[in-house]
Order: sequence, then structure tokens, then C-alpha cells
Amino acid sequence: MALMGGLCRDRKWLVLPALAMSTSIALMDSTILPVALPTLRQAFDLSSVAVQWIMNSYLLVLACFVFVGGRLADFWGKRFVFCLGMGLFGVASIIGGCAYHQFFLIFSRSLQGLGSALMLPASMAILPEVVPQEQQGRAIGSIVSISSLFLCLGPLIGGGFAEYLSWRWIFFINIPIVIGGIWIIIKTLSCSEKKQEEFHWLGFFMFIGMLNTLILALMQAREWGWGSIGVVLLFTLSGFFACMLVWLLPRARVPFIDYHLFKNASFMGANLIVVCVQFVLMVGIYWVIYFQSTLHYTPFQAGALLLISTLPVVFGAPLSGYLTDRFGARTPILVGFSIICLSFLLWMSPSADKLFLLIPTLFLFGAGSALVMTPVGKTMLNAVPRTRTGAGMGIYSTLRHTAAPLGVAVLGSLMNNISFFSFAKYGEQEEVLRGLDFMYYGELIAGGVSLLPHLDGLSLYQIAFLKNLFSRAADEALFYVNLTCLIVSFLGLAFSLVYLKKQK
Repeated sequence: MALMGGLCRDRKWLVLPALAMSTSIALMDSTILPVALPTLRQAFDLSSVAVQWIMNSYLLVLACFVFVGGRLADFWGKRFVFCLGMGLFGVASIIGGCAYHQFFLIFSRSLQGLGSALMLPASMAILPEVVPQEQQGRAIGSIVSISSLFLCLGPLIGGGFAEYLSWRWIFFINIPIVIGGIWIIIKTLSCSEKKQEEFHWLGFFMFIGMLNTLILALMQAREWGWGSIGVVLLFTLSGFFACMLVWLLPRARVPFIDYHLFKNASFMGANLIVVCVQFVLMVGIYWVIYFQSTLHYTPFQAGALLLISTLPVVFGAPLSGYLTDRFGARTPILVGFSIICLSFLLWMSPSADKLFLLIPTLFLFGAGSALVMTPVGKTMLNAVPRTRTGAGMGIYSTLRHTAAPLGVAVLGSLMNNISFFSFAKYGEQEEVLRGLDFMYYGELIAGGVSLLPHLDGLSLYQIAFLKNLFSRAADEALFYVNLTCLIVSFLGLAFSLVYLKKQK
């Protein structure tokens, strides 16, 4: 009530809904689209790699530009950069909603990533200018509450659009939110002061080159071949860019990454932990595809299942904050990672696809993730001097957003390579399927395309046999995907024990 009173007395408080809108559509975009990926695959006849690019193009561009987005807000003005980011996001949503070819889908997702990379840092920079310090806690709490609601409802909304309306509404829903956010900011916020600061552009380009070549190699390896010239060249280039970045950082007057901050054990631990948890969170994309392509749930049902893993954010984040204040950051992080590990162990059990086990597994995963995210952010902020908070937040945000496309690429590569390799291996062992092109039929089944128009002399028995074998191969692939996430979660647990100290 006091906050609403403040809204009435001070027009600047009207900026808060605009900031909440930008955070909400960026978070919702990460959960609303995965549910519709099988639908998009059928609509555009997409390959497995193309499906990954629809998700990863957004995450990759966001990871590349989120750090520079904060600096551009200082150079060009926070209001201008915020409106530019929101505008790009809106234009990208129109392109995506009207897309008739996979190129336009991937391009629109990339443009959405660039818009998010501009508007998210700018929104956090605007907040201290319009909200007094003693009221910033309530303001941030309001923004987090609204954006968490959109994050949780994203899978359900996406599934509903894909099943009952059209997948295009997943993009079109952003447009009125974008228009409202820009209108509020222009009407209520004056132009902010611009700064002239040095930026390490060469280091920035080395970082982009390293990340893009690495992700491209991982995602294209199945189509091009792991030993192909293109994949080997991309891995080599990624290593070269990484070495150049390491060589340039100590020689730059204002380095792209303030590597001195990593001398603090808590700062190092917080960044390693957030990389682990963000990597693991990307597994939800392949879960929701598995729900529809292998377990044969509808988009809405798959969205409802994924909603179970996002709902704990609503109560888990406040609980995690309380535990952090009470016992320090180490305790909730250890508890959170332990719960995440338990959820993956349940996923890997023989009855994981049964609802009586699937529902608590998804809930535990969401609860564990919620317990980790809040204290790890607080640990990072407490580990850096007040004068270096901006630099610390830039590194933290960059590494967090870098872990997301890396997770999609690694887990997607595992899912695709193991499922198609196992499918071919099992098929070649069956006399009734000898001589078939398993890559061709695997793509058809994975895309949800009926085999009947592509019979080529196959009997109904052979078609049923192919589908059963692919389901078996997909189960095996998902097992190894979950096993990889379990290992990464154990690493996060180990980093918590090594780098984070007990609160006295």
C-alpha cells in the first residue's frame, strides 16, 4: 500500500511498471517458446539442429552483448538504450510472428536477444535514478514478483497458444507490452546524463569470437561431422580467440573483464556456481521436447508439466533470501544443489516417465534451482568493493548468460548425437529394418512427421518398429543428458564447499 501511495505522489514511480515489463518479457521468452518447439518443427519441417538454433540464437546474442549493453547505457543515455532495446524486441517479435521460413525465425530470435541485452542492463541502471535508496528494496521486490509470475506462466501460455490458437501468438503477445513500456518511459523519465568512458573493444570482439565459434562447432558437429574441417577449424579458432583474450586482458588499460576480482575466493565461487546452475537450467528445453515427441503429451499438457518446475520460484526465492540472511549463502546453496542432484537421480530411474514420479521430480528441480539463485547473487555483490560493483555485476551477468547457450549447445549435441547413433545401432541389429536410411527416418520421427506419406515400401509393422526404436534411443539420450546435468550439479556443490565460507 505504501508503494502504491508512492506511485500516486511521485510520477517517477510509474517507471517501475516499464522496468517490470522489460524483465517480464525477457524471462517469459525463455519459458514460453520451448513448449512450442515441436509445433514449430512440424510447421517449418525443421531439423534437430535448426530447432536448437531457434532457442540458442537468442541466448547466444544475449550472452555476447549483455555486458556491452550496460556500457552503452552510460555512453548513449539509459532512457535511449532502454527504449532502443524494447523497440528491437518488439520489431523482432513482429518478424517472428509473421515468419514463413526458419531463417526469419532464427533472425527474429537473434534480434530479440540483442534487444534484451540492451534493455535489461539499462533497466537496472535506471532504477537507482528514480527510486530513493531506502525504497529500492521494495521496488526490486515488486519487479521480481511480477517477472517471476510471467516466468512461471510462460510454459502454460506457450502450450495454450500452440495447441488452441497459433504458435505466432507467442511472438505477438510481446508487442503490446513493448509499446506500453516505451510509452511509460518516454512520458515519465527525462534524458539521463551521458558518460565518456574507455571500453576495451578488442577484448570484447575476442570474447564474441571465442563464444560464437565454440557454440557453432558444438551445434553443427552432428551435421558436419566431429572430424570435419569446418568443426575442427571452429574449435581451433575458439581456442585462438580465448588465448588472445587472456593475453590482451593484462595489457589493456581498462580490460574488458576485470580479472583482478577473481582473486577473491567468494567472487570466484559465485561465478562458478552461477555457471553451473544456469547450464543445468537449460535441460528444461529438452524435457519439454521429450514430453511431446516421446511421451506424446499435447503442447498444453507439456506446458503444464514444465510449469511445475517454475512454480517453486514464487516461494523459493523469498525462502532462499531468508535462509541466506539467517545462515549465510553457503547453506541454501548446498541444500539447493543437493535437491537438484536428487531430482536428476529420480529422472534417471526406470519409472521417471510415470506421472507419479515425474511431478515430484520436476517440482524438486525447480525448488533446488530457486534456492541457489538468490544467495549466489548476494555472494557476488558482497565479494566485490562498492566501487567495483558495476564491473562485478558485468562479469557475473556475462558468465551467467554465457552458460545458457553453452548448456543448450552441449546438451543438444548430446541429445541429438546419442539418439540418432543409438537409433541407427538398434535398427541395424534388426533383420526387418536392414538397409534403411536411419538418419532420414530418425529426422521424420523426431519432427513428429507421420511416416505414412514417406512409406517407400515400408510395412505398418516396420513403421511401428521404427517408432519404438526411436523412443528407446530418445530415452537413452535423455539419460545421458540428465547424467551430464547431474555431474555439473555435483560440481556446483563442490564449488560451494571449496569457495564459500561458513557464516560465523
